[in-house]
Amino acid sequence: LRLCSKLVADPHLPNLITRVSHLQQLSMKLQVRAMSFQHQLENITSLPNDHEEDWRQEQFSLDKLYSPCPTKVIHEDSLLMNLVNSTNWYALVLPVDYQLWLFAAFFIGFAIKVPMFPFHTWIPYAHGQAPTVGSVILAAVLLKMGTYGFVRFSLPLFPDASVFFMFPIAILAIIMIIYTAMVAYAQKDIKQVVAYSSVSHMGVIILGTFALNVEGISGSIFLMIAHGVVSGALFLLVGVIYDKRHTKLMSEFGGLASVMPRFATIFGIMMMASVGLPLTINFVGEFLSLLGFYQQSHILTLLAGMAIIVCAIYMLAAYKKMFFGEVTKEENKNLPDVNKRELTALIPLVIITVWLGIYPKPVLGVINTSVESVVQLMHEKSISKEAKKRIPSVKKDAILSRTSTKEAQ
Repeated sequence: LRLCSKLVADPHLPNLITRVSHLQQLSMKLQVRAMSFQHQLENITSLPNDHEEDWRQEQFSLDKLYSPCPTKVIHEDSLLMNLVNSTNWYALVLPVDYQLWLFAAFFIGFAIKVPMFPFHTWIPYAHGQAPTVGSVILAAVLLKMGTYGFVRFSLPLFPDASVFFMFPIAILAIIMIIYTAMVAYAQKDIKQVVAYSSVSHMGVIILGTFALNVEGISGSIFLMIAHGVVSGALFLLVGVIYDKRHTKLMSEFGGLASVMPRFATIFGIMMMASVGLPLTINFVGEFLSLLGFYQQSHILTLLAGMAIIVCAIYMLAAYKKMFFGEVTKEENKNLPDVNKRELTALIPLVIITVWLGIYPKPVLGVINTSVESVVQLMHEKSISKEAKKRIPSVKKDAILSRTSTKEAQ
């Protein structure tokens, strides 16, 4: 504190800050000018004799600018040239050991955000304390930032590291699916059931993402959309019943199908979509995710497929407790059914759930186009033989601008 107070009281501090700012601006201008000249030099194949000496002088000035010794040329350091010339991060080709450390750093942040096992413990408390709108935004949008980060940054920037960590992450994803499903089965609060169900489905998304092929990654991205729709709708439905009954304990309900038939129908459709019933939106994403990872490991895919069955068990058990049987609580006999305002919010989600489950091409076609470019980029940037084997080459004559290994070097 004394040092900070002396530093703030120093009368020369404003001048020092101004000089540092000017030096930073000058450095940026010099780098832009140098990169511009460098780009022009690389694109010139032949020059007239009267201008050749001028361009040689420009080349000498660039070497002097980037090197402490005028005789040392920056082209000798390929990694530094990648950093200097790469306006597109995807053009950057890193050594495998660099990829491993950077991937691990990115993984910790994204794994907490997803959340992956064992970093998932914050999500039940967040859902339990959040209002209905907060839970909907958290489940439908915010959790996808973690899985999007894997697809957007970790896979294309570190393809060799992605292959290296593929099976450990897949094992964590399977544990995530099974463990959170079993915890969800033991819950007494319907909102906690939906919260743990959300974490379990995120495990399937992680599994598809690290399939490292078009089928798996496309399925995981589609499942992100599906999970947002279905989980968001389930949290909305929990909010509807909480507003009417002011409790979320399943033991306080029973026989609601006869009291609130429209609410029970919508909840049943969304519950079936959550367990991956065919012709619903979740089925498409889960099937493609498992199909993609089946190409990497048959055994792990079989375990993941069996784990998804547990999801059906706890969701059906929760639905039976709440909606079937006799109405045992006097407070539940006169509960009003969903009104027009609530139907306006829920019906569009039901339509999307069924429509994209039957005909997913409008969304899946757009996803495939982008995923093919990412997978092809990963294949071209991969260095090790194992990565070349695990990451398939997309069989099409696609032109990737500033993304190939040759151009990046």
